[in-house]
Amino acid sequence: MNSIKTKSDNYSLVANKAIGGVVLTPEGGHFKMYVAWEWEDQAENKFFAITECPHLIGNDTFNSETINNVANYGIDVTHKKDVQKLFPQLF
Repeated sequence: MNSIKTKSDNYSLVANKAIGGVVLTPEGGHFKMYVAWEWEDQAENKFFAITECPHLIGNDTFNSETINNVANYGIDVTHKKDVQKLFPQLF
């Protein structure tokens, strides 16, 4: 995971991860999920990484477990400028 310095140290804890934001974008009748997260000690210093869910999310599967799984198993897309624009509170 390639965390980068952001402008925010605002986060919520989900399964011992500091979640700086979650974004859902519509795609094909479902959603693509992006999760900005880090471990709490890093989030306190304004570092976050962004992971992208490798598959689409349905309405019935959006919950804290899904957020944790995307953080754990998602694709690191932190350095994609178009993805960073989805998180204006961080960048």
